[in-house]
Amino acid sequence: MKPQNHQSDCLNAVETERNQGKQRSLVVMASALGKTAVAAFDVKKFLVDFPYAKVLYLCHKNEILHQAKITFQTITQEKEELFGFLNGVEKNLKAKYLFATFQTMKENLKKFNPRDFDYVIVDESHHVVADTYQPVIEYFEPNFLLGMTATPNRLDLLDTKEIFGGTETFSLPLEKALVMGLLTKIDYHLITDEIIDFGKIENPYRMSLKELNRKIFLPKRDSEIVRIIAEKTKSIANPRIMIFCPSIKYAERLAKMIPDSLSVHSDQSETEQKNRIQGFRNGKISKILTVDKFNEGIDIPEVNVLVFLRSTSSPTIFFQQIGRGLRKADGKESVLILDFVANCERIEMIQEFVEKIKSAQKEHLENNDKTVEEPKVIDFGSFNFTEKATGVIEVMKKIKQGYTEETLIQQLQTLHKMLGRTPRAEDIYKASKEGWMASDKAFRRIFKTLNKARIAAGLPINKEEKYDEKTLIEQFKWLSEKLGRVPVTSDIYEYAEKGLIASTDSFLRTFKSLENLRELTGVEEYKPGFSKEFLLEKYFVLTEKLGRSPMVRDFDKASKEDKEMPSFRGYRRIFGNMDNLRKEAKQAMSEKNLVKDDLSKKQTSTLIVEQAEKKSRSTTRLNVDDIKNNMLLGLMDLWSYLKRKPDIEDVNIAAKEGKIALPNYEAYKVIFGGLDIALNLIQESNFS
Repeated sequence: MKPQNHQSDCLNAVETERNQGKQRSLVVMASALGKTAVAAFDVKKFLVDFPYAKVLYLCHKNEILHQAKITFQTITQEKEELFGFLNGVEKNLKAKYLFATFQTMKENLKKFNPRDFDYVIVDESHHVVADTYQPVIEYFEPNFLLGMTATPNRLDLLDTKEIFGGTETFSLPLEKALVMGLLTKIDYHLITDEIIDFGKIENPYRMSLKELNRKIFLPKRDSEIVRIIAEKTKSIANPRIMIFCPSIKYAERLAKMIPDSLSVHSDQSETEQKNRIQGFRNGKISKILTVDKFNEGIDIPEVNVLVFLRSTSSPTIFFQQIGRGLRKADGKESVLILDFVANCERIEMIQEFVEKIKSAQKEHLENNDKTVEEPKVIDFGSFNFTEKATGVIEVMKKIKQGYTEETLIQQLQTLHKMLGRTPRAEDIYKASKEGWMASDKAFRRIFKTLNKARIAAGLPINKEEKYDEKTLIEQFKWLSEKLGRVPVTSDIYEYAEKGLIASTDSFLRTFKSLENLRELTGVEEYKPGFSKEFLLEKYFVLTEKLGRSPMVRDFDKASKEDKEMPSFRGYRRIFGNMDNLRKEAKQAMSEKNLVKDDLSKKQTSTLIVEQAEKKSRSTTRLNVDDIKNNMLLGLMDLWSYLKRKPDIEDVNIAAKEGKIALPNYEAYKVIFGGLDIALNLIQESNFS
């Protein structure tokens, strides 16, 4: 077995970094391109130099581990007895190749020395920032750590990168792999026959997306869905159909209506799930219905039809599901995708994906044009949109742009009446934060400048005190020094409203943009308070506050809450990445070597970090108030990520993905009496 060309490119990139002395690499490669095989080939190469090395393969699902073990054994040609598992069923701690779930490894960390493994692989590595997984990664000290993922674009991607060295060693995204012909062609059908004509809706451009979804989409009956699936697949010789459903109850109900089908879900025993999946894999049944069991780690190349009945706002989940049908197989020319998910966001998501593919195709042809006379045009498939679906995309664009010129004028006039004066940029910023007015960017996009918007609204132009360029530069530097970081637009709004500096209008009128101002003032190099000592001291303060080692998102969140706290951008300029920061922190602690007699009053930096690390690796029970606060903070993060109030399904999906430090719905039910009660607490309390 030899690596394919794209796998060889990846292996060369990883080996180059390792030869340069780097101990961590992150590989981003679309589903069905053989990430596991890449890891196995690299381990085989690594073992040539270190024949007695031990290998640890970490993931969150047993199905992925079992498939990975088969791949590793095939490529390395090692004996069966050298392979073992650490999971809920098997605990082979002495194996040369150990395949472990994060959950079980976390429970058994103390049985291992941090230096036990020479090479550690983390599959589906976008999960590692979750509280369940990160302590495991931080515990081990291998010679080399390899992270692999198909879908890195999550809320905390920056955290993921930092854990694996700060950058992506190799990246081959889905759209590029399609135009290179590495994956099966896509025949995508968006089933949108039930969209209501826009002519029947009064002014759809001024609706929210939620209102628009409710107005224009009519749900299909189950019998109609079954009929369409049968009709669209009748010409396929040997259809192998995977159907993604919105709930277990729905999957069970629909399975009874579809011949030769079975459902697979978490309410079944592991043995039952395994048997049903194996039956589908072997072709004994031709259709399988699931909720989220197949999002990751299930490789069945023969799947040639995907049916989407489940709505998801997460591009990560969406493209993971598409990936289930993209692996090539003998006799498989394309994968038919039937998408019944009726909402505006899904249509927009698909359209953006199509644009990415077109852009990747253009780039691919341009690159090849330099080396061959007639570059080969790869047929990546087709995406079929009805005329009505195209209409939805146009409406979405206008909604995303925010507002019409007429609407913006009305908002500006309303704000003028409320204030009794001409609104300033700070006023617009504040009103937009309250959620009832467009941002100043929307005004500038339509009218070019705020003064032109004021003229269009029939309002007097702001005539404030004029500041020369030198004064504005001094004010900007003063603000930078006060904040201990580079000021952003919201900082200028805030301090201008207090009367401490000129208005945002003055800065933008003089310098056109804050980026121009930063470059002109040299504020990037002007870093009072940004010394290494200052940053480390702030690091220790945040560590003590959190009771654990901070992650990137912790710095950014703290900097918004406390203007004296630098964002992670400031740390990156000095330390490069999170690994270097943590090393410097440990070194600073050992150099200080401070010991205080009265530990209850004065905690040293060394003890703070040591306690934080112990806490992050332990399962010490928090008191009820701490639990409630952490649960509410996690819910706030999810709310912010979704840009809307989360529901039960959102919470359960986020909990499973490990996207945010968040328990599932049942936990909120036990602690608060229900999700709605927790959401109301956020709105009513200081958490908001």
